[in-house]
Amino acid sequence: MIITSLMNRMLSALSGLFLLATAAMAQEPISAQWCGTRDGRVAWLEEYQQNPHSFPRSADTLLVPITLHLVGTTGGSGFFPMPELLDAFCVLNEDFAPYGIRFYINFPIRYIANSEWYNHDFQTGAEMMEIHNVANTINCYISESPAPGVCGYSDYGRGVALAKNCTNDGKHTWAHEIGHFLSLPHTFFGWEGIEHDYSQAAPDLVNYGRLAERVDSVDCELASDGFCDTPPDYLNFRWACNLDKESNLQQTDPTGMTFRSQARYFMSYATDACMSVFSPQQTEAMRANLLTEKVDMLSDPTPVPDISDTETTPIFPEDGDTLPYYHEVLISWEPIEGATHYLIEMSAKADFSGPIFRRDVEGTSFVREGGVKEQTYYWRLRPYNRGVTCGLLSEVFSYTTGQGPISAIPVLPGMEEWTIFPNPAEAGKGLDMRLRMERDEEVMLRLLSASGQIMGEARLNLSAGVQVVPLPFRVEGAGWFVLQMTGREGVAHRRFVVRP
Repeated sequence: MIITSLMNRMLSALSGLFLLATAAMAQEPISAQWCGTRDGRVAWLEEYQQNPHSFPRSADTLLVPITLHLVGTTGGSGFFPMPELLDAFCVLNEDFAPYGIRFYINFPIRYIANSEWYNHDFQTGAEMMEIHNVANTINCYISESPAPGVCGYSDYGRGVALAKNCTNDGKHTWAHEIGHFLSLPHTFFGWEGIEHDYSQAAPDLVNYGRLAERVDSVDCELASDGFCDTPPDYLNFRWACNLDKESNLQQTDPTGMTFRSQARYFMSYATDACMSVFSPQQTEAMRANLLTEKVDMLSDPTPVPDISDTETTPIFPEDGDTLPYYHEVLISWEPIEGATHYLIEMSAKADFSGPIFRRDVEGTSFVREGGVKEQTYYWRLRPYNRGVTCGLLSEVFSYTTGQGPISAIPVLPGMEEWTIFPNPAEAGKGLDMRLRMERDEEVMLRLLSASGQIMGEARLNLSAGVQVVPLPFRVEGAGWFVLQMTGREGVAHRRFVVRP
């Protein structure tokens, strides 16, 4: 019955198919104004939709690692701000929470200083991903522009690219592109690049030889995205919804029945305020994709600890302390249960209404540089871990600087023998450091740009004695950089230069 119906519809549309396909190829896809994904309907989904019940299922929450790549200019500016990144990751997990999929950050967060990739096209984006991708994770790159006029795109075999201004402020571009990465096409699949008079009946066949989906759901498994629980949608441009979460534009299916597109689906082109769900069939496809083709990403089932309480105690300075020095202050605090990282925020105003200094910290201490005399500083912590990034804030603490020596921070013992080589270094090549430690110690190593931007960080377990240790990060751009090492008894810095 299905085959007969399909053959009749295909025969009636055959005469117009060639002209339709030719017109679609001759113009830039309208979808490129927002989503640049060009995978269409991937081979895995073609196989899955032929017999979805033959694919594995699981009732477990699937924990999926995401490697975050923040792309800035070669000069070390323009990186997606940490508060916005944590907020966006929180929204992403909230979007997927009803479907038993939870993402976690594969630390460390990586910084790439390269202006060519800061504003890139699809070819250079593919090169970027080939160089920097981390295996068995979803690699997500956030930059100024992932391609001309594009908010984001998914490369099914490589990763996801996102524009900064389409990833902040509660937007759902990230969920949309992850949906693509886990095999989902647009709800309007087949209509990409087609200009149509929506007051007229839709053609039987659209791009890729797909049937235009009908209101009565006849042959729905063969039409458009192949999911029968996503109703017809022909709108291949960004559109706003009405109070009923439907499109304002009425459309007409091939039989003459009228309808309005449903705005709830993340895989549509409805605006962010309208979209909120994946359909049950879309959900099963994404989960099956993770359980089969991307099963290697599910290698760490360790539960993500919650952060339910932000109560902490400053160790140094104590709350309200007045210090005899002002320029460099080593700030430390008691750990917050469940937290592995902290975003520390500082301001000269108690309500944080003025300029805010922010620094991302792994561990429970950091050095604040650049303070001024006789100034009260207020600071608070935003704790997070690999899977919990929503905006929990600690109480506010303060200290006041004095007029004395600009710094009273002790230098790590043995650091006078610390050297970095080669120096000058070559961009993209490995670096080593030679140092002497008086005892075994865990230290935090940070790579800073000349402007103070954290380009990379890692924890190292160093042994007593003289040793040569490879640096756990590479520098892609040229310029001056600082390596900062923080231990239990102090801090050490070394500057080095990188040539192109």
